[in-house]
Amino acid sequence: MRNRRLALRFFLFGALMLALSFASVPLYDLFCRTTGFGGRTQQSSLQGLFGLTKRGDAQTISVRFDGNVNGLDWRFAPSQVEMEVAFGELYETFYTAENLSSRVLAGVATYNVTPSKAGAYFHKIECFCFVEQTLQPKEKVSMKVVFFLDPALRDHEEWDTFDTVTLSYSFFPQALSDEKP
Repeated sequence: MRNRRLALRFFLFGALMLALSFASVPLYDLFCRTTGFGGRTQQSSLQGLFGLTKRGDAQTISVRFDGNVNGLDWRFAPSQVEMEVAFGELYETFYTAENLSSRVLAGVATYNVTPSKAGAYFHKIECFCFVEQTLQPKEKVSMKVVFFLDPALRDHEEWDTFDTVTLSYSFFPQALSDEKP
């Protein structure tokens, strides 16, 4: 009887640890999006954008765009490499992805902002990240990113140590939704 209780405790502990291992990735992602930790940008909605500064009133900063692919036969790149951005103003840019193979491929993009201290101030309104993108053979698509930089970044203690913010996306292979593992 005592051995059964001990075995049950070990089993429950193992099940709990397994559940936590599966929950760790989405929980870490939620933590990063909420705090800006690791250069993760903030997800925003159009609510709360009223009262943003006008272009003539704000300082500007360069935003560079980067794109790369890991393990997919795709070409992926930003439509423009850099733009000058006024704080608080809404901007949109595009990335292009092209399936170079002769078969259907799916991928999921992750992103990062450098310097990482700027991640908490980089707000994305619309983005293709963390959403499965499925491309047919030789298909080419354009994907939009809408964003703004929070004027509060200028109040950051290390604001004067950088003059460029980089938004980088990386695509990774994803099993097609209708495929069985």
